[in-house]
Amino acid sequence: MLGEHQRQLTAAQDAAAAHARAIESLAARVKRAELERNDSETAIKAARLDGGYQDLEAGIAAVELAIEDIEDLADKIARR
Repeated sequence: MLGEHQRQLTAAQDAAAAHARAIESLAARVKRAELERNDSETAIKAARLDGGYQDLEAGIAAVELAIEDIEDLADKIARR
């Protein structure tokens, strides 16, 4: 009887430890996401201050449009 209680206690402790690790992992992911968001916000602020970033943004937009055009053409070719 005591052995069974010990096994249940050990299982409960293991489960609690697993939950604690999962919470710690989630907290680390949240922290990384916050840092990434802060980096993005800083980059956006810098882009507003520096005209060079506007050129970069325009270049990125042009590339994205070109990719869309290529994808559209590929779809049209695939349908033939």
